Amino acid sequence: MIVAVSFLALAIEGGCIFYSFGIFLKPMIEELGVGRAGGTAAFTVFQLVVGMSSLLVAVIIGKFGCRLPMAIGFTIAAIGMALLSRITEVWQLWLLYGVVVGGGVAFGHLLALTTLVNFWFVKRKSLAIGIVVAGMGAGPLFFSRFIASMVETIGWRSSWQVLAGAVFLFAAVPALIFIRNRPEDVGQVVDGVSGGVPAGNERPLHKKKVSISSAEWDVRSGLKTRALWLIVIFACANQFTLNMMNTHQVAHLTDIGIAPVVAAGSLGLMVGISGAGRFMGGALGDRIKPRYLVAVALIVEIIALLIFINADSMVMVYFYVVMLGFPYGMILVLHMVMIGNYYGAKAYAKLASVVMFVTTPIYAVGPLLGGYMYDSFSSYILPFSICAGFLAIGFICALLVRPPLRA
Repeated sequence: MIVAVSFLALAIEGGCIFYSFGIFLKPMIEELGVGRAGGTAAFTVFQLVVGMSSLLVAVIIGKFGCRLPMAIGFTIAAIGMALLSRITEVWQLWLLYGVVVGGGVAFGHLLALTTLVNFWFVKRKSLAIGIVVAGMGAGPLFFSRFIASMVETIGWRSSWQVLAGAVFLFAAVPALIFIRNRPEDVGQVVDGVSGGVPAGNERPLHKKKVSISSAEWDVRSGLKTRALWLIVIFACANQFTLNMMNTHQVAHLTDIGIAPVVAAGSLGLMVGISGAGRFMGGALGDRIKPRYLVAVALIVEIIALLIFINADSMVMVYFYVVMLGFPYGMILVLHMVMIGNYYGAKAYAKLASVVMFVTTPIYAVGPLLGGYMYDSFSSYILPFSICAGFLAIGFICALLVRPPLRA
């Protein structure tokens, strides 16, 4: 039940909030009379609020658990989305989508849900995280074309109201009813395991192909390890690229003559395929060293971007969609699995929140940078190329990561 409800929450969040923004971008800025940099600034604010509040979220869920913060957060997000239907100035978009919706989402986003999984699972933690995070890819796959058609039919204002209702009914309410913070709260045990992790610094899984630390890590000790900062860099490169494409992919495709519904469908398909990548990353992460999987995935992403930059047909676009979406999803899961494997469940929430806090200001500027460069040069070639370069740096970092040893 925990996995199912968490999957549903991320599916609604991904489809109705996170990945829908690129679909709303052009009609909103045309009516508000601002450029793409001004419009995408709202998404940058959203990312900053979600990421920079991660330390606060970690403290709150450490004290109150995930259930109530998730339910309240999704309710706040739904209210902000409903109010978006009333905006007349761009600063209102920044405030409502960026601050109100972003602030609500922060309490039901990846940090809360992956922390929940770390409390409930040990033996198949990677797979469980993969299934849960796959929800964020499944939502856009099913909703993107519907949202694009809805925006064309009833307008972007009414569409925000419909999505607000969906977030409340299918994310906030189920979180309140079904989420339980820890297995012991309902008389169960972690993943059916009654004993602890064997003594020693690492516990091998699947014939020592993957190791899980049994050392008691704290935040200060974890921050001193090289492994954590290498994870920060490649995770940031992956998310920077996704943010850029999530915000500007649909606009770029419509610029070159692709119909809005088809362009939105390509975004939904890419994110949907990333859901399969998230599941596969979780499944393979229990059997193959995650750093190797991450390195291969980053190379594939670079090739995908080069294809997209030169795309002149939907056939090339669909090659890009598959080659970016699948590895992106794998990395999204695997970097969280690596933090949990290397530093343990006790330290996971705080260290993961530090990773989010540090990476957010960097990858959040991606949409704003892309909009500014487009407004300046009337082309997306430079921002998309910057993403490819950043991914290349991430590839090197992934190869250098090693499990840290606690002194």
